[in-house]
Amino acid sequence: MVSYPLGQRQPCWHGVQTLDREGTMLLTQLQDLVNGAPRGKFGQDSLQFVLGAPLVRHTLLPWQDSLNTDKDWRNYAGALFAQQYGSDISQWRIQIAEEGYGHPRLAVAIDELVYQTMLDTARNGKLRLNGVEPLLAHTVNHYFRQIRGAEFALLILGKHYAHVGFWRDRQWQSVICQPFIHPEAYDPEQLYALLRDTAILTGQAMPAEIYLSSAELDGSHLDVHSDRIIWLGHPLPAFASSQVKP
Repeated sequence: MVSYPLGQRQPCWHGVQTLDREGTMLLTQLQDLVNGAPRGKFGQDSLQFVLGAPLVRHTLLPWQDSLNTDKDWRNYAGALFAQQYGSDISQWRIQIAEEGYGHPRLAVAIDELVYQTMLDTARNGKLRLNGVEPLLAHTVNHYFRQIRGAEFALLILGKHYAHVGFWRDRQWQSVICQPFIHPEAYDPEQLYALLRDTAILTGQAMPAEIYLSSAELDGSHLDVHSDRIIWLGHPLPAFASSQVKP
């Protein structure tokens, strides 16, 4: 969690807490974290959640002429999520991006209990909820000026999971969350292996350009010419800042 003074981009406070992903203590833990944050004098405090794996999951829905309603698409997405991740997501909230006729659609799922817990956290703390955003969308929106390739792969690395997306023809061709043990030091061969395995799994070709965002390493020293990997930065830049001003 990071707090910003009103109208400023430099954070003034940050807090870290391991959360119970099963949900039994999640509300209490989130409220404790929120209660520890400084509050403004004018009662205009707001809250925004950015969620990565495994709290949020992605899948790509191939176009289906037979699906006519939003409910049809959500049911179809639920079946693909269950097949892709091997778990029941009947209690998950599913959102599907709108695309033109004949185009695949990106679907995002979040556990309904986790979602409702976040709403309760904001309500109990008398905070304005600005939104619940997937880490993938947050990262792409933050670095969209640097992501210029017509065909590329995007890697967003956490400590235990990796978001892997393939982009071509002005749309996502595949997006998936993979278990991934982050190396202690930067290892391009391990990242290539992750990309190759994911490309084979999802039926994609390896692109020439690879964009990397990581919460666990500083890739500002990467040599684009030798590694063919373009460093974007931390997916949540405020957490990468070592200068938190009181």
